[in-house]
Amino acid sequence: DNQNDVFKILDHENVEEFEIVILNRWGNVVFESNELDFEWNGKVKNSGPKCDDGVYFYKATFKNPYNEDKIASGYIHLNGSK
Repeated sequence: DNQNDVFKILDHENVEEFEIVILNRWGNVVFESNELDFEWNGKVKNSGPKCDDGVYFYKATFKNPYNEDKIASGYIHLNGSK
């Protein structure tokens, strides 16, 4: 249905630098980027094998024009079954 097919940041105004890391439940990196317009499609590094259904942790660091770091973190629930 083309709904929620990728994970991405929707609003990134006033961001000068950016980094995101997505980890599986064992702490292995499955995706990372420093591009604001990234999209994670649920595959390892976006081109590898499909990640297992489950919960993934993300940590994103944003730097604004005033050189202040902001950190956001949370969970992504990946469910590829229909």
